[in-house]
Parts: sequence; C-alpha cells; structure tokens
Amino acid sequence: MARILAGTASALDTAVEDWRAGRQPAELLFGYNHLEAAGHDVSAVRFDWAPDGAKRPWEAALDRATRGRLGNPRYGAAALAQARGADLVYHSHLDTVSGLALARRARLLRKPLVVIADPLYSVSRLNNIGVLGVSRLISVTRAGRDRVLAEVKLPHDDPVVLPWGPDLDFAGYRPATSPGEGIISTGRTMRSHASLLEAAGALGAPTRISCLAPELAAQAPPNVGVVSAVRPFTEVMDDMRAAAVVAIPIAANPWGAVGLTELNAAMALAKPVVMHPNPYIDVDVEAIGMGFVVGDDPAQWHRALSELLAGPEGAAERGAAGRRYAERHWNNALFGQGVVEVVDSVLERA
Repeated sequence: MARILAGTASALDTAVEDWRAGRQPAELLFGYNHLEAAGHDVSAVRFDWAPDGAKRPWEAALDRATRGRLGNPRYGAAALAQARGADLVYHSHLDTVSGLALARRARLLRKPLVVIADPLYSVSRLNNIGVLGVSRLISVTRAGRDRVLAEVKLPHDDPVVLPWGPDLDFAGYRPATSPGEGIISTGRTMRSHASLLEAAGALGAPTRISCLAPELAAQAPPNVGVVSAVRPFTEVMDDMRAAAVVAIPIAANPWGAVGLTELNAAMALAKPVVMHPNPYIDVDVEAIGMGFVVGDDPAQWHRALSELLAGPEGAAERGAAGRRYAERHWNNALFGQGVVEVVDSVLERA
C-alpha cells in the first residue's frame, strides 16, 4: 500500500464527498476511487479554492509573466508541502500542476508525479518544459498523446491513452424507460450554439440549453429555453434523461476533449447524439451507430435532429448502441484499471 496525494483542477475532497453521496459519477474523480479500492492510502490536496475559481491579482500577473508555465502557483506550493508525507503525487490536470512538475525537474519534489493531460486542456501548454518533470503522463485522447510526442522529447515512456468513459454504476445515469421528448444541450465551455438555435427554431421541437451564457436567451426562438449550467449534476442528468436527443455544439478549434463529459452522459443514458466534430474525442459516434457528427451548418443540424426526432424507434436503437459501446470499450472501470496499472508501475520503479 502506498500513500498517494491526489488532486484535480477543483476541490477533489468535495468531489469525493459528492460521489460517495451519489450526487456525481466516479469519472469526475479521475481514478481516485480505483486507487483507493486497490488498497492505496489516497488523500486529496488540501487547498482553499476561490469560490468563483478566479485567480488573485498577483497570480494573474505571474501567469502572464511566465506564460502560464507555473500553472496555479498557490496550489502547486500547497501540493509540494503536502507531498512530503506521500509516496507519489497523482493529478488530473496538467495546467494546474505544471509548476509542481517544474519543481520536480529541479529536484524540489523528489516523489514520483503522474499527471493526466486533462480532458479540457490536454494540448494547451504542452510546450511547457515542466512536462519533462512528470514521471508518467496519461492522456484521454490519441490526438492529445500524439501532440505531446510531437512537441516534447519525453525522458520517460510515451503517454498511455485510457478510456475516460462514464461510471455505469452511477444511479443518476439510469436509462429512461421512455424515449423522451425534444432536444437537450448541457455543455459549459467552448460552445457554439448558433446552428443549433436556428435548427431547433425551424423544427419547433421543445429544446433546453444549459450553458454559462445567459445572453443566449435573448437570441433563442420561443421553443428554446436557456437555463444556467451551474446546477447539481443529478438535476442536469434528469433533464437529459427526459429529452429525446442530446445536442453537443462545440466551438471551432477546441483545446482538448471538449464535449466528452456530455457524450459520456449520453452514452450512459442511452441517448442518441448530434454533435460538432472534435478530433480530441476518440469515440466516433457515427461509426458506433450512436448518432451524427455535423458541421457548423444549420441545414445539417436540421436534417440530423429531424431524423432522430421523427423516428423514436431508430433513435432509441442509436442510444442503445452508445450504451453498448460504453459497456464494452469506454467506461470508468476500464479507465480506473488503467490508472492503477500506471501508478503501480511508477511506484515499482521509484
């Protein structure tokens, strides 16, 4: 049994508490629970996160001066101090701990450091020499791994790609007993809703968009409701379960696997999907028969959405295909198993 200090880009201890209480799925713990189940003594980095996630003025100035190479310096300092009592540090967010990786490269941190090239920011700062201080990198996307290998000559094994899929045991992911009605879109970051709004308006189908852009309500046609994305996870899943189709509109040139959280939920809930393309998502929804990938063209969105809404039996089969794919190839159990194998292999060589 090893002592592992673990962290994410937000309050991991709160996330673990929410998972134990059934308020959110285990994939949002990035393997914490699997390391614990494997017998390791896992603790979360203790850190006073700003309520709104904003950086303090001096942090923002330091970030600009160093071009982000120190990640979150306060967090890095807290993790460095707490790592003294650990055998290994495991983190899900490369940008947050890039300063900690630099500290390890400078031998200020003498414990192994395993880091995920995070689902959202997996390719944003990989030219950072702090990557060289990581003992082993994990990626959730083949394209992200390839970007690492193209930009950085790693002193360790190539990043391992693991299937960051849904926690199929999460009660909030129970599939619906009826096909549902209308369209749901639940993403928070890097979204482009214009084509979806136009297509949904032309279809007249009841549509609900959960987002961080309240001004979108002024642009929405009468059949489209816009609500805040800052809601309990289980409440958002209730909305998704009640819909017939999940729409995932993604902004052009995303930084990483934007939209994967929503795609995971749709697979678990057995819902068909219409989405913009994202090369940093390894799940090919068309190849597995789950839905359609369309360009930023309202006509393409209209055709795809209308086909799924007009044929509930076919839509249900597409949703079931996504669920089957998750059960066999893309789920949190497989991801967690991979995390444990990587961490154990690093510990063996330490």
